[in-house]
This record gives sequence, C-alpha cells and structure tokens, in this order.
Amino acid sequence: MKSSQPFTDKIIANLFNTLSLLWQRPGFLIGLMTIIYLAVGLLVVTQYSESVDEPSRILYAERSLDAYFGKIADLQDEKGPFYGMLALLGSKGLVRLFPGWKPIDGWHYMTFVSFVVGVYFFYRLCRRLVDPAPAIAATLLFSTQPHLWGHAFINPKDIPFMAFFLASVSLGLEMVDHLPAQLHTSGGKLSLQSELSALRRELASEWVSASRRLRRLLESLGVLLVALGLSYQLVQVLLAGLVSQAYTAPAASWLGRLFRRTDLYADQIPVQDYISKAQILYSRMALLTCIGLSLACVCLALLIFSSVRNRLVRLLAQPRVLLAGCFLGFCSDIRSLGPASGLLVAIYFLYKSGRKAVPFLLEYLGAGALTIYVFWPFLWKEPFNHYWSSLSEAAEFPWSGLIMFAGKIYSQGNQPASYLPVLFTLQFTETAMALILTGMILAGFYLVWRANLRMDMLLLGVWFVAPVAAAILLHSIVYNNFRQFLFVVPPLFVFAGLALQVLWNRLKRRGILFVPLVIFVLLPGLYWNWQLHPTNTSITTAWWDR
Repeated sequence: MKSSQPFTDKIIANLFNTLSLLWQRPGFLIGLMTIIYLAVGLLVVTQYSESVDEPSRILYAERSLDAYFGKIADLQDEKGPFYGMLALLGSKGLVRLFPGWKPIDGWHYMTFVSFVVGVYFFYRLCRRLVDPAPAIAATLLFSTQPHLWGHAFINPKDIPFMAFFLASVSLGLEMVDHLPAQLHTSGGKLSLQSELSALRRELASEWVSASRRLRRLLESLGVLLVALGLSYQLVQVLLAGLVSQAYTAPAASWLGRLFRRTDLYADQIPVQDYISKAQILYSRMALLTCIGLSLACVCLALLIFSSVRNRLVRLLAQPRVLLAGCFLGFCSDIRSLGPASGLLVAIYFLYKSGRKAVPFLLEYLGAGALTIYVFWPFLWKEPFNHYWSSLSEAAEFPWSGLIMFAGKIYSQGNQPASYLPVLFTLQFTETAMALILTGMILAGFYLVWRANLRMDMLLLGVWFVAPVAAAILLHSIVYNNFRQFLFVVPPLFVFAGLALQVLWNRLKRRGILFVPLVIFVLLPGLYWNWQLHPTNTSITTAWWDR
C-alpha cells in the first residue's frame, strides 16, 4: 500500500509557495493595510467624543433621507448630503452589530471607513507613477500623519470629501488610460466639419427610410414637449387667476359651489395657500408628463436613427466611464467644489485624445450630473439655482470668528498670505516634508525632461496650487487650521512617492535595505499618533504661536 505522505507533502509545498508569492503581488499589501486599518479603527473608535459639527450633519442627513419618502423639510446647505446619508445608514447597522456602541461611535467609524477608502485610492493614484514598494511606502506615510489620523474619526465633512475627491480623480484618470487604444491615436484624421457633415447625411438618410407612422409620432411628441415647456409659466399664471376667481366667487354661483364643495373650510384659509397648492400640483404633473414624453421621444429616436443607437451602445460598453462618472457625482454631492475633480480628468482626457474624447466626456459628465441630482434632494426643485447658491455660500461661508497666527489676532479674510503655506509646513512630520520637497524638485525636472510624465506633474501641481492660490488671492474664509483644504493634501504625498521611487532605484530595488528606511520615515508620525491619541486634531496654529 502506497503512503499518502508524498501527496500530502506536495499539497503543503504548493500551499507554502502560493502564500510566499502572495505577498509579492501588488494588491496584497494594500489589501492587508486596509484590513489592519479597519481592525485598528474598531479598537479605538469608541475613544472619540462628539465634535461640534456632527449633530447638525446628522440632522441634515436625516432630513435628506426623509425627502425620498416625500417629507420635504429645510434642506438648504452649502454641502451635499450623500456622505451623511450613507454614514447614517451605515452607523445604524454598525450599532446593531456592536451593541456596546453608541450611535455616535457608528457614525465615527463610517467617517474612518471613508478615510480608509481615500487611503486605498491614494495608493492607486501613486501606482500610476511609481512601483508598488514606493507606492506602499508613500501610502503609509500619507495615512499615518497625525493631523490626518485624528481628523479621520471626527471630521464628517472634510475627510469624506478628500477621500471621494481622490477616488474621483483616480478613477477618472484610469478611465482615460484604459479606454481603447485607438481613441488616443491620430490616424485617419477628419476635420470636425467633415465628421459632422457625414453624421448629418447618415441621420437624413435614416429619417427618410423610416416608416411614416414613426416619423409622425415622433414629430407629434416633440411638438407636445415643446408646447409643454413654452406654456408652463402661462399655465401657472392662469391657475393663479382661476383659483383667485373661484375663491372670491359668490357661494351661489356654480364656480363658488364647486370650490366650496372641494373644501368646506375655504373661508378660513388664505387664497395664496390655494394658489401655491395648485401650482405645486401642476408642477409635479408637468414634470411627470415631461419625463414621459422625453423618454418616448428618446425611444422613438433610437428606433429611427440606428447610427445614434450604435454610437450609444459603444459608449455604454465602457463601464469605467460610468463608474468614474458616478464617483464624480458622489464627490460633488459631498461638497459643491467636487466638479473640480472632473475638470482635472477632462483636461487630462482632452490632452490625450483631443476631440475624440468628447463623446466619452459627455457620458462621463452626464453620469456625474445624474448622480448629483439623485443624491442631493435640495436640488430636485431648481437644480441649477440651488447648486449655484450652495457653491456661493461655500465660497463666502458666514463665519465671523478671529484667528491667531504667529502671535497676532486676525479677523477673517485679513490673515497674511503666508498663513496657509506656513500651516502646511507645520502640520506634517519632518520626514514627510523632506520627501515632499524633494519630490517637488523631481517633479520640476520631470516637467521639463520627461514628456510622458509632463501632464501628470501639471495635474498634481494644479490640484494643490490652484485652490490654495485662489484662497490667498481672494482672501477666503479659512478657520480651524486648514481642514477645508485636506483635499489638496494627497498630491503632496504623491510627490513624496516620487522621492521614494528614486531611493528604491538607488537601493537596487532591494527590500532588505528599503524597509528600514521606510520605518525611519514613518517613526515620527507613529510616535506622535501614539502620544496624541485621541486628540490628534488639536495640533493647531497654537504651535506656531509658541
């Protein structure tokens, strides 16, 4: 009888080889880091108390969720509710899963989860430019900064925005890089005028060859849709007049009898309430009718124009475009500055593909716009006006406190131009600042000498410099350190990743030499996280005052 020992030894050897190779895979270390961070968060999350802003954010999230069930309350805010709604739902589930937690603990853990999501996408952003080892090192350096780690639990506004801004940019750039290669080639160029002329000829030919019944139906629906839009304001005015006339009509008249039959307490309610109710009902009916007519027109147009249908199918066959568009919307539903992430992606896309990028950009921006609308109830009634009011309020936030900087008291908007730059240099560890500055110098060289990295360096520079320069030049209101600018921090640590890549190359890509160096770089952040926990966010401008 043959022994089964050799077979068992073979299985164990194969398992050992598999495990030994697993850690070398690029995604293994970031996956392990993510799991460790989530586990550490579970251990320490209950040590944080409720911050000042959190009750109002939770209330706003509750009101926004109620809007989906028809309970429209005061939803005006300079920020979107997407993260708040997600965190509120997640926190309720976590409190049930961990009975010893308070509701605020679940809320804090959801904020920390958003931070870990940002860490993951920071790694993906780094991987576009550097090897796995320096990317992991840069990610560890970024995620262990005491200033960020403290905010990661108790800041439900700026940490989620930083995380989703990172995700939006990272997925957008990956979308561009992974689209079909022929999109980025210039072979077989045609002028834009020639392409439009060819498309017009195709559409004219398909219209002529379509059945007469389909053409008449599409024309009729189009006329109805245009008529509905043009008559909307007129009908609202006519409704106001009709309701006013019915309200004041003699009780014995047929109009008066009809009006009082529908409401027995008509004399006790102001006429303006009836007018508003009638106009709101008509608005809802007109909106539903408009949506129905639009969908019918789109379906008929796709039946008639096969060229448009084929182009649409090719667009929708790119899931990366839809995913990146959705995250653009999520980011914008957290803060109204979110579309800036889409602007960075659009610049990169147009640089690589020129006008060939336009159809994909339209789908990308369309998916983003639809996501913004769906997950921000405040925008449902007047999307453009309400979004603009939120953006305006965010740009000129009504905060009238005083700030101390370098031993002097300043009113808002009057702080010196050095305020933000100095804070950035004070809030990160010394090793991080050394790598960031080295990486910036390298980026300058790459900008001049490395054409394949030129646009990446420009985008990272614009990502950081543009918001900070705008805040300085426009004397924007900045308070509580630079927490409103956490979303511009990631590109700084990507620059640090460039410096780590050079060190990785100099050490001949030997992990046995690189690991001690990384530990040395991380030690200041790890030390101060341990010393300051759980008050990491109290590292403020007071340090500069001393």
